Amino acid sequence: PSTEEVPVVTLVVDFDNTITWNGQPVSSEDDLQAHLREIASAQPKPEFHIQPNRLADYKTVVHVMADAQRLGVTQMGIVGQEQFVDQ
Repeated sequence: PSTEEVPVVTLVVDFDNTITWNGQPVSSEDDLQAHLREIASAQPKPEFHIQPNRLADYKTVVHVMADAQRLGVTQMGIVGQEQFVDQ
């Protein structure tokens, strides 16, 4: 097993559908796609974590995931799902 630590990129889709990339606002579709292309070609491949707010539009989250897949991001997952569990 490799001892190299895999970098993690976190994209948050907030309640108002604003998107942040590792805490920095994503200003446009072109900006988002540039970030996705960068991690798709990075070595080692970073893990791409999508963290949607429970009030975010499903359409926005799916759009980000589709763009990531189309641009070659392979290590992708959704995090923060505990907010969707009714207590």
